Amino acid sequence: MDEIDFQKNRKYIKQYLPYALQIESLENRLTELNYKIDSISSPIVTGQPGGGEKRELADDLAKKEELKSRIDSLVSESKSIKNGLLNCIDRIGNPIQANVLELRYIDAMNVAQIGDVLGYSVRQVIRQCNKGISRIKF
Repeated sequence: MDEIDFQKNRKYIKQYLPYALQIESLENRLTELNYKIDSISSPIVTGQPGGGEKRELADDLAKKEELKSRIDSLVSESKSIKNGLLNCIDRIGNPIQANVLELRYIDAMNVAQIGDVLGYSVRQVIRQCNKGISRIKF
């Protein structure tokens, strides 16, 4: 495979990654917001002035619904891209390369994380990833 074809394949396989990263980021924000909502308790009246910004439960609940809506929208929008990539990855014919590509470009893991999960060095992960990209047919 020449360099131009390799770059086309790499561009194709990377198209879902921004969705995965944004969905992960929004889910993290939703988890933090859920924690804040769960930790809200009744106000304690002490007679002392309360400093800081007032937090309203209604505001947090509205943010929660907005985040859920954004996540659902991104998941829906990216579903066909994800399914197309998974079909290409499944047809590579090498389970190690397919696994590495799925972890990297669908699950949005970095090469060090993939190496830890699979027990490979970073260099081996990169090598398997590049071999898998060169075998993609779309």
